[in-house]
Amino acid sequence: MNFNGLDNYKRIMETNWAYSMSTFPASGLPFFLMPEYLSGVSERIGLDNETKDKLIEIADRVCSDRDSLYVVWHMHCLLFSSYGNTETNASELPDFGNLWGNINSYVFNLLMAVSGMNKAIEGNKKQGIPEDVTLHTLQDITLWCRYFKNELDVTGIDRRILGWIHQLLHGRLFRLGRLQFAMGQFCGKVHAFKERRSGQVIVFAADGVSFNPLGQCDGVDGIYDPDSWESSFSRGMDIITGNPITPSGYALRNKTSIKMSEWEEVLAPGDSVIDVHIPGDGKMRYEDCVESFDMATDFFRAFFPEKNFRAYCCHSWFLDPQLDRLLNDNSNIVKFQHSLYLYPISSDAHETIRRIFGIKGINNATPETELQRKVSSFIKQGGRLRGGGGFMLAKDLPFEYNKYRRFTHDYRTETK
Repeated sequence: MNFNGLDNYKRIMETNWAYSMSTFPASGLPFFLMPEYLSGVSERIGLDNETKDKLIEIADRVCSDRDSLYVVWHMHCLLFSSYGNTETNASELPDFGNLWGNINSYVFNLLMAVSGMNKAIEGNKKQGIPEDVTLHTLQDITLWCRYFKNELDVTGIDRRILGWIHQLLHGRLFRLGRLQFAMGQFCGKVHAFKERRSGQVIVFAADGVSFNPLGQCDGVDGIYDPDSWESSFSRGMDIITGNPITPSGYALRNKTSIKMSEWEEVLAPGDSVIDVHIPGDGKMRYEDCVESFDMATDFFRAFFPEKNFRAYCCHSWFLDPQLDRLLNDNSNIVKFQHSLYLYPISSDAHETIRRIFGIKGINNATPETELQRKVSSFIKQGGRLRGGGGFMLAKDLPFEYNKYRRFTHDYRTETK
């Protein structure tokens, strides 16, 4: 097999190659290339017959070349040889699309994904996690296959989604009802404090974050405002001073101070959190989200009691605070936003456009839904969408509307 043009081929081949070859099946055929395996996993997660047949077809092509067999086994080992090891970046693996055509690369990415299903099922079983939860989680593979079929008329998934699925196959993400929940570390550039007496929460921007005059992160989409300003955050003996962020997700230029004797820090960058993701398979009814958070509370207490998760966090196009003004109060997006404490992030509109209008973008779509019409009108008038962040403290469960916005912020010390 000719791998010329694959710039990272040499490095990938040298990474644990000897280990991979020492575990190469004595039968000479990796299990995940067998038709019965591919038929079985396709049935378990609901892949259609066309997708199953193309998986078997590309597996046959791999089996017809001995060099390909070794390389594909090595790629599988890099991704799944040690359960829970997510060091290998799926995006760095050799792209067989360079050899067999771009359409086949989607199928090959899918083949690599389903090759890890047995590891995922076995790993979750050892944790005592119910099989129905595991299979519901793994059906995200099928959702993405449908997405690419509908949007691009291709079978399989792209390399970016292979990387996403790689994470859920390592037992770090679970679908519980309408939502997905993944274990991670808080990456928001904010510090949250709760008043001991009232339970009120205040959020400060981390030190050195650049904001535009609207209180959103500056530099998104490469646009830098000449009137941008930089946040500061400092700790004294008993005083915390910084730029507060409103529960609706806007940073304020005027600084505020609080007393640590009266407030407790409840969330900071690097803390253990549960990341919330929203699968794209239908409406997101608010009642279903409430149910999912309830399920997640019971699930993580039962199967990961040693983890001290401080909050549920979400980074999503759903959390752009501008959507609150574009949509009515009955919108599921608005209800979801109002149940979290929002904060700005450096995220552009790419994912928003893709989710609302599809891969082909806003210029190739005819607005049909209320969301599409309002977003289209907003952009035509010069508006710029962006992603947003939000959290709910684990101790503040259950998930409910206006949990953080019901407080009136009244701080005694404010400085410019």
